[in-house]
Amino acid sequence: MAGKKIKTLVDIEEEREAKERQEFKKKVSGDIKDIFDDFFKPEKKPEKKKSKFWAFMKWLGIIFLLIFLLTFILGILWLLKFFLKELFGI
Repeated sequence: MAGKKIKTLVDIEEEREAKERQEFKKKVSGDIKDIFDDFFKPEKKPEKKKSKFWAFMKWLGIIFLLIFLLTFILGILWLLKFFLKELFGI
């Protein structure tokens, strides 16, 4: 027993508090690291797979819209030409 040191209640409390401080520091530093990682390296959201049907419908809609606009513009030009010819004899 000559080499063993007897632990007092104060020593036990100090060790426990030191251990709690170390755990708290690790937890806080981990939280801060997570915050910086989220801020500077945001996670990329996984891309949703679009079905081919909806892609086809989108392109079909765009084509119909362009045809409608072209027809509308050509119709307006024809009406303008017609009325100018009828009214002013141009």
